[in-house]
Amino acid sequence: MEKIDSKEEEEEEEAATREIWKYVFGFTLMDVAKCAIELGIPDILEKQETPMTLSALASELGCSSSSLYRIMRFLIQYKIFQEKPISETSLGYVQTSLSRLLTRHAKHTHGDDVWKFAAMNHGHSKLIDDAMACDAWVAVGAVIEDYPEVFDELKMVMDVGGSDGTALRDYD
Repeated sequence: MEKIDSKEEEEEEEAATREIWKYVFGFTLMDVAKCAIELGIPDILEKQETPMTLSALASELGCSSSSLYRIMRFLIQYKIFQEKPISETSLGYVQTSLSRLLTRHAKHTHGDDVWKFAAMNHGHSKLIDDAMACDAWVAVGAVIEDYPEVFDELKMVMDVGGSDGTALRDYD
């Protein structure tokens, strides 16, 4: 029985470690996606009829290929962009349904605003939920730690957004 408890504790510890890293680095995806939007990568790729090489994209953006490669590789892991073969020896970048939502004309393209689109597309909805939960967790934590007097007279505080209690999870 002791061996089973030890195994369960080990699995629980591993799950906790994975979860905490999501909180610690949760802002990274939002920051890198924001960088891609500000650079205009979704808009540039939207105009292409074929996959665009890294060098062509870097040239269009006027930025370093090596830095851009790291951004694109990261966003590909989250299915925001996709690599497609151009030839036997080279790859190019294309849009995904997620990156199309990051274009300046997403409403025109999809016929809905981002919230209506998210309601109809679970993957996109999850991305928004996760981003908002991470932001709420950081912001609420800062307010509680830096301005505890704000809560002195309150009898109850309720987390009503995000659907999972993230913002107040660590506070009694």
